[in-house]
Amino acid sequence: QKNTTTTITKMFNYFKSSISKTTNKISSSLSSILNVAPSSEQADSVNETTQQQAQLFSHQTLKLLEEGLFKCDVGITTSRYLVDQVKGYEKRMALQRKSMELRRQMQNTVVAKGNNAAQDEESAQNEQQEPPSLKSILRQEMIDLLNSPLKKQKMPGLFDNSFKKPVVLMICGVNGVGKTTTVAKLCHLAAKEKQQNTLLIAGDITRAAAVDQLQVWAQRIGVPMAKGRNIQRVIHDVLLGRQTQDTTYVGIAQPPKRNSLDLVILDTAGRLHNKVVQLNELGSYAYACHYIKRGAPEFRWLVLDASTGQTAVDQAKKFKEKANLNGIIVTKMDGTGKGGVVFRIAHELQLPVTYIGVGEGLDDLKPFDAEMFVDAILDEVNSTESGQEDSIPVEQL
Repeated sequence: QKNTTTTITKMFNYFKSSISKTTNKISSSLSSILNVAPSSEQADSVNETTQQQAQLFSHQTLKLLEEGLFKCDVGITTSRYLVDQVKGYEKRMALQRKSMELRRQMQNTVVAKGNNAAQDEESAQNEQQEPPSLKSILRQEMIDLLNSPLKKQKMPGLFDNSFKKPVVLMICGVNGVGKTTTVAKLCHLAAKEKQQNTLLIAGDITRAAAVDQLQVWAQRIGVPMAKGRNIQRVIHDVLLGRQTQDTTYVGIAQPPKRNSLDLVILDTAGRLHNKVVQLNELGSYAYACHYIKRGAPEFRWLVLDASTGQTAVDQAKKFKEKANLNGIIVTKMDGTGKGGVVFRIAHELQLPVTYIGVGEGLDDLKPFDAEMFVDAILDEVNSTESGQEDSIPVEQL
């Protein structure tokens, strides 16, 4: 147990230091607000069951919270949503207390006095509990917001072996967001850490030397690659396990047999989100995959640069329309204070953030953990409410 706790702490500290600019920005904007506790008058009002909409926090406090969230690149719409959720918590708490009062009144009608005494004591203890802090309420609402797209999609993970082999992952994005490097990191993660039989398709044939750059990465990692001028035909050849004049394989003497691969990662050309013709090409790649393997590509992820803020959200909206996205990778989180954009992605686009880039190394692409991210930006290593030493479940790491 001690070793597990130490490992969790080390991982958390590494993660927190990797997104330190975002953490510092959010902490400076929200620290004074989140330390607000309910006043005695407000706390007493919550105990009065006749007031179903008793407020734990003043209107001014909630207004400052909304302004603080907006400064953290959370966006107007998402900031208001989080504040509304905090208000909703207040209403739920008042209703819960009224329910407890009704239950206690019903218990008082029970003839057995011994049972009544024990139940009254339990109810009294519940009433004496201090109202939660604004920080604890906001923390839970943030975690729920970031996890909501995954719950709605009910989509299995990339390495869950829930699909017929090979699983196809299509990566798209504009130039300059770190797409090629991210593809290399995914290959490293799949082949070296997850022990997946992986093949990379170099589909970025428009940018100068993009294929050569990806080939260098593939050789460095030890992952085979397929390339060619006609990407649709290359996709067909890879999924059918055949060799034609349209496809050149790098790193292997012969093409992998059909259905022998675990994962095929399809890199696509960087394209502007406001160019309709370029975006439509993504549909042709997806159809080429689906033509050979029904349902492919199972994963369609967009790479976004966290430092671009609002522009990243605009890009995602356009790509979602054309490529039917079901995941987002946010890069350059270590070099910007605009990491709050992940909340906008989850709320406005209803897309889960699957991975985040926190450095330039091959190991610096990390699975996105909502609880760990929120604890890092709110500077909550331990849960003050539960008093537990390790607030981050091991199974989520």
